[in-house]
Amino acid sequence: MIILPIGVAAIAMSVIILGQENLWFGDFELLENWRHVLIAFAVLSVVSIGLLKYLFQVRLKKKTPDINEY
Repeated sequence: MIILPIGVAAIAMSVIILGQENLWFGDFELLENWRHVLIAFAVLSVVSIGLLKYLFQVRLKKKTPDINEY
């Protein structure tokens, strides 16, 4: 359950870098150097781990009943 969120963060970072290169954000630079890229990737990875873990737990609780619950 760790590879999917890192892949999601990598795709998000590639979209951000593509947008920055194509001036989607205007003259504003989100990622000025490689340190900002690494920090943003780490933050996005942690956030996506939390979000996907939460979404999978909510989905699994609603659809599959547990035989141990009385």
